[in-house]
Amino acid sequence: MKKNFIILLLLLGIQGFCQNETDSLDDQIYVETFGKCFSQVKPLLEVKNRDKLNKIPFCSLYQCVRYIQYVEYEEKIQNAILKRAVEIAGLLYKNETPIYLISGMNSSDKALIKNANLNDDNKLMYISVAECISSSTLDRIQEAVNNETTRLIKSKK
Repeated sequence: MKKNFIILLLLLGIQGFCQNETDSLDDQIYVETFGKCFSQVKPLLEVKNRDKLNKIPFCSLYQCVRYIQYVEYEEKIQNAILKRAVEIAGLLYKNETPIYLISGMNSSDKALIKNANLNDDNKLMYISVAECISSSTLDRIQEAVNNETTRLIKSKK
């Protein structure tokens, strides 16, 4: 009985120790901001005849960032997704949740640190889209979204 009690106590201690509050903030930002689906955007006509993409509504920034890599060599579709990402960045800004995409080594840690205080630097929320290896399409969408967010912040001042 004593062994069972000690094992139970150890398991409860491990479970309590493994819960990290900062992860919940990061998850909350991903779900509520980066993954927020805007119902007012219409489906992209450019992906209508694409087997894997025609079911994606492209209503969140997450969907745009994730699926733009599937059309790396199709300029027309890629430009439509980029345009949608910029549109969503504008909608996020209007909802007072401006977003800034970052990439590179330890970018998720940098985003976590910068998001610790969301009341600084115009309430920007930082999202890591590529930790180590980034593609040219990810760089393009990151640049487009960040340029739009920066433009909107500057126009407000």
